[in-house]
Amino acid sequence: MGSGFENHSKYGGAIYAYGTDDASLYLNLFIPSTLDWKSRKTQVRMETAYPESENVTLTIQSALPQSYTVNVRYPLWASKGMKMKINGVYQTITALPGSFAAITRTWKNGDKIEIAMPMSLHTVAIPDNKDRRSLLYGPVLLAGALGTEHRETGDIPAFVSADKEIIKYIKPVKNKPLTFLSHSLGVPGDVTFIPFYNTYDQYYSVYWDVYSPVEWAKNQDKRKAETERLAKLNARTLDFIVLGEMQPERDHNLHAENSRIGDYLNKKYRFAYDDGMFDFDMKVGSTNPVQLLMTYWGGDSGKSTFELVVNDTYVVPVKISGDPKSFVEIIVNLPQELTRDKEKIKVKFRGMGHNRVSNLYNCRLLRYQ
Repeated sequence: MGSGFENHSKYGGAIYAYGTDDASLYLNLFIPSTLDWKSRKTQVRMETAYPESENVTLTIQSALPQSYTVNVRYPLWASKGMKMKINGVYQTITALPGSFAAITRTWKNGDKIEIAMPMSLHTVAIPDNKDRRSLLYGPVLLAGALGTEHRETGDIPAFVSADKEIIKYIKPVKNKPLTFLSHSLGVPGDVTFIPFYNTYDQYYSVYWDVYSPVEWAKNQDKRKAETERLAKLNARTLDFIVLGEMQPERDHNLHAENSRIGDYLNKKYRFAYDDGMFDFDMKVGSTNPVQLLMTYWGGDSGKSTFELVVNDTYVVPVKISGDPKSFVEIIVNLPQELTRDKEKIKVKFRGMGHNRVSNLYNCRLLRYQ
């Protein structure tokens, strides 16, 4: 399991590409750089502050005039069109967004290509819910900045408008590049949006539920009830782990064999094959009886029976049942001798017979109620 952090160092290899005939050059990524086209004894210098700026300038440096084609990527998000000037003269662009704009000419030393790609706000819905959307500005994913205090799912603002055209209610913040603020849209409050890549020091959300006023009236009581329910659970929680997320699994010393992770409805999970398992530590710190709460997807009901093992001694079969269209919670009361005077316990899930361990989303260790 890794973060893929090294991938960012590879972008330089995808900025430019040559055609197979050495008579064409492709500009793929808008990153300040200089290309040394050795076979043509030509250098191409790119200057830009993209994505904080929509402008890109290419300068050709060549000892001799040469004829070839420069292909500039025309981003799919550039719905307002792409403008291009060569040595100050606007060019006619017939290419469409999602393709490359080709310019074939004899290029001379000092030639300049100036590109402008006007950015605009737009939303992208998740595949199975048109009213759960992400907000982007051009190519930039925007995150709602939610501050440093922890929030439950029900505390995240929702957007309410009669026409559900949320873009018209979100405006740029003056003198703050790539910063936007919603106006009379968010419930319980409006939201400041910043680039996702700048959200390293606070909580954030990139998915937003959109309601009409009628839909919101029906759903706000449910959201409030869920928030209150989670608050009560948190008050009883001794330890909590989200499966499938790297840091929580590391914090709980997770060990797995023949196990995989995934995500569904924006929630991470972990499962194990019939010959696999995974286990992790959970803190106890209580002399009172405790319960183990496990969250599964109800659509997995009846598919398999697997084993929960605690401290390698207590074994209980687990079979999911519940609403097939929602998450379900299963609670197991643990014998007090397993946890009495213990700082932590080892919780294990393993396949049983030919049954795999179903997708487990999270676990809580609770004071007994």
